[in-house]
Amino acid sequence: MNVLFIHQNFPGQFGHIAEHLARLAGVDVRAIGRDYAPGQQGIRLYRYRPHRQSHKETHPYVRTFESGVLHGQQVLRLPDGRQLKTGDPVVTYVARNLEPYRGFDTFMRALPRLLAMHATCQVVVIGGDDVSYGRQPRDAPNWRTKLLRENPVDPNRVHFLGKVDYATYRTALQVSAAHIYLTYPFVLSWSLQEALACGCLVIASDTAPVREVIHQGNNGLLVDFFDKDKLSEQIIQALAAQEENIELRKRAYISAREYASYLGVQRYLQEINELSGAQVKS
Repeated sequence: MNVLFIHQNFPGQFGHIAEHLARLAGVDVRAIGRDYAPGQQGIRLYRYRPHRQSHKETHPYVRTFESGVLHGQQVLRLPDGRQLKTGDPVVTYVARNLEPYRGFDTFMRALPRLLAMHATCQVVVIGGDDVSYGRQPRDAPNWRTKLLRENPVDPNRVHFLGKVDYATYRTALQVSAAHIYLTYPFVLSWSLQEALACGCLVIASDTAPVREVIHQGNNGLLVDFFDKDKLSEQIIQALAAQEENIELRKRAYISAREYASYLGVQRYLQEINELSGAQVKS
């Protein structure tokens, strides 16, 4: 059987099923992704770059469609030495790219108050300066630059790591005392599930589909997507109650097991077998 994954940021959410299929005898797995896609060891990735962006004249409602066509036409990847450890007052924020769709603007506007109210917390921000879903600001090269200009913060306490390897990303989650996840009512990020699986205390936006995964006070905390003051207050409370939040973090880890990779692999295999008529075994 030949399996081709098409994802501009491959492997994205297909990492586990792609790895599983690649280990099976008689299954040839390949992928197509953008020039910046991280790729996956052992799987041949064909990289591409669209020859142009969507036309400005294109109606806004169909620009994403035109962008998809352009991608398809082309088808044929703590610097200062500071060490942070579990138990430190570390706040983490992760997104593929730092942009309003994932609440980066609300997060940045909450930081000045947070840093003023908590004298020792460190903030680790992981994500690139491109845009995945929206558009760049008109008055700055990227959202990080714009929001830093509007919300100056101490660079010795707020660390922008850019895009990092998986090991660094996972370590950041493991030392986090409060992990922030904000999103429009939109596709849920797989990083939220990984944060829960790492036992993070997740402070997330009270939006769909987050509410399907985070249940207030049970396996995480929910705040209004636009309320920067409430967000900073919730972070401060979380940092002050790390011992009290141990049970909540345990429940976060347990809840993530409902979305375990082996269960996802089984469901993917079921769909592949039904669609192809083959019998790929688990």
